[in-house]
Amino acid sequence: MLKDVIAALRARSDLQDWSVRHIVTRGAQVYAVPQAVEARRAVESERFLIDVVRQTSGSDGHTTCGSGNAALLPGDDIDRVLNHAVDMAGPGVKPPDSDTRTADYT
Repeated sequence: MLKDVIAALRARSDLQDWSVRHIVTRGAQVYAVPQAVEARRAVESERFLIDVVRQTSGSDGHTTCGSGNAALLPGDDIDRVLNHAVDMAGPGVKPPDSDTRTADYT
């Protein structure tokens, strides 16, 4: 799936830069009952963390860059997740706490 994610990112002409991290976590689980071990198994989880940067217009009309990110799990729709990250990097989509204007308390 990593190759598919990279291919989808490379195919996007609206991105200035991007990164993808493939994270695999492995562990073990043991189910114990009094005086015995009922079951043992190996567990594994996988996810992809994607960061994108795209050119956009600032509120003053000047060209600037925006960044966005998304998490992708195996089986997710790659294009849908990438579109979400790209939309987040665009103008007008900002986290609620990103407003840096000062309030007038007078």
